[in-house]
Amino acid sequence: MRLRLKFFPEIQESFYALSLEEIKSNVKRIFKNAFLKESNELEIGLEELNRAEKFFSSLQKLLNSDKPLPVSLVPLEKKGLFRPGKIYLLPKAAQELRSKIKDWPYPAALIPWQKFYELEIPSTKDPTSEFPLKDLLLLGPLTPCPICGLRWHKPAKCPGIKGNFFEFVSSMLKKTPHGMLSYFQKTFTADSSKKTNNFWSKRFFYLRPGILQNIFSTNPETWEKLPRKTQPNRGGKLFLALEALYHGNLEESKRRFNGINNNELFARIGLIFVAVLEGDLAETLFNIEKAKALASSPFLKAYLSFWRGWLCEIENKQFDAEEHYKEALKRDRTFWPAKYHLARIYIKIAPNKAKNLVQTLTSVPEAIPLLLSEGLFIPFAQELEKEIEAYFEERQKEAVIKLTQAENALRPLTKTLPEEDKGAFQERISELREKIYNGGFSDLLFAEQKALELSLELQGYLFRKVKKFREKYKELKRQYETYELYWQNYPYRQNANDFYQLLRSIQIELKTLNSLFEGDASKRLKQIRNKSQEIEKLLNSLEEKKQELEQRRKFLRQLNSFIKTFVILESLLFGFFVIIPFMEHFFHIERPPIFSMEAFLLFSFMIFFFSLFYALSQKN
Repeated sequence: MRLRLKFFPEIQESFYALSLEEIKSNVKRIFKNAFLKESNELEIGLEELNRAEKFFSSLQKLLNSDKPLPVSLVPLEKKGLFRPGKIYLLPKAAQELRSKIKDWPYPAALIPWQKFYELEIPSTKDPTSEFPLKDLLLLGPLTPCPICGLRWHKPAKCPGIKGNFFEFVSSMLKKTPHGMLSYFQKTFTADSSKKTNNFWSKRFFYLRPGILQNIFSTNPETWEKLPRKTQPNRGGKLFLALEALYHGNLEESKRRFNGINNNELFARIGLIFVAVLEGDLAETLFNIEKAKALASSPFLKAYLSFWRGWLCEIENKQFDAEEHYKEALKRDRTFWPAKYHLARIYIKIAPNKAKNLVQTLTSVPEAIPLLLSEGLFIPFAQELEKEIEAYFEERQKEAVIKLTQAENALRPLTKTLPEEDKGAFQERISELREKIYNGGFSDLLFAEQKALELSLELQGYLFRKVKKFREKYKELKRQYETYELYWQNYPYRQNANDFYQLLRSIQIELKTLNSLFEGDASKRLKQIRNKSQEIEKLLNSLEEKKQELEQRRKFLRQLNSFIKTFVILESLLFGFFVIIPFMEHFFHIERPPIFSMEAFLLFSFMIFFFSLFYALSQKN
């Protein structure tokens, strides 16, 4: 088996100021010296591999860099996923070489890699990192996708077009730094290529079309005020055009955006994304400039300048990109993606500046998943991982301190707190402790904030609780006074002794409760709580008694109304029936036939039922 040199233009473009031709010339010269080649042949056999260390170490010295080398040794006429600065062998050749590498003057190891074996020697060994495969994010046969930065697909086929724009960051912040790195590594070693493509295409969340829904819905003043959760679709022409964009229907989306007022800023921003996905750079730049002229908020001015810089970056125009990224930061200081991309382009033109910028981002939680997975930051990846881990531990310590303060505030309250409240506080502390020690970044930040709030809440708990019980006492007293007034106006008190006795009991209990507030009431919280509950129960019982009295009063009123109505009407009827015979005797008037005894009884029954219904119809 023979090996050939494979060059990586993407690595040269990303890391080295030298042109690809200059690098190739230097590589060929060092190759000949290392492998003692007199001809221009750039191939070696297995028997020459023991000189590979000299080749790679000499190349590192020449380039004076800890960046990935832009060349690898790979099997002749074989294709596969090869990483830069490595040596790859076919399985059969690896077996042949296994016994020989023991005699080499430097350590060597054979590591399985997909359908090949990687020959690891000191100069090709990965720097210590939990995610050494991040260089794969820089490789690919195409130009970088403007939506995700990957070289794996064309813009219109980018999986990052659809979905919640913040999902990459929100899912990764649920993990610790160690958990993130392990997950990143797993995407290349355990997941399918399709899943890997889908996952990594969502990394540059601020470039995804999904962000437009939040921009259109809220029009934030600054980047930090932009909601990270997807906002509701408001409908209308703008959102219909956006929906077409999400589904890859670029013609329909473009037609709808163009159908909106020519001076509509959001329509122009939408057209930027349409042009980007169509691959029309001139149209993209035209829409960016038109939108910049319409933009008024610091965020949108920064965002449009950032897009201008990003297009320069993927065209490898670092100095133009630098100018636009700086302008974006000037417009909106909270827009950290501009700083992140400045660091990316500085890797090639000003490495120390890149490192310094990255260090300022390690305390920005939502930037951390991007920092840990950035292939361009390989030169200081180990140091970066340590800094982020240290930041995580620092936040963990801060959260523990705040939680301890909350526990210290709770401890003196345990003797006075009601059991129910004490249990609730202890449960909250337990949940926060779980998030601090076993949660990811988002859990930790949440727990730190809640621990501080809990500490402050507990510090003022007694004061607020006493104040709350005083207000409760006033409310109970107002209720008592209402019932007392009711009793004073109640007309049938002689048969309502139960109500009166209960009313007097509540009066006594209220006096007792009031006396508990004298002096340091915080020491008698349990007694105050219990007494308040007792009075509340008595008042509930009093309300039930009141309802019974109301029913009795209603009955007595109706009975009184019935008797009064019946007696009056019956008296009138009786008098009428007495007068008729008198008139017959003195005036010789013939008595009508209706004035008989039977008629009298009939009218009496009618009066009875009328009086009854009249009484029942009376309101309270």
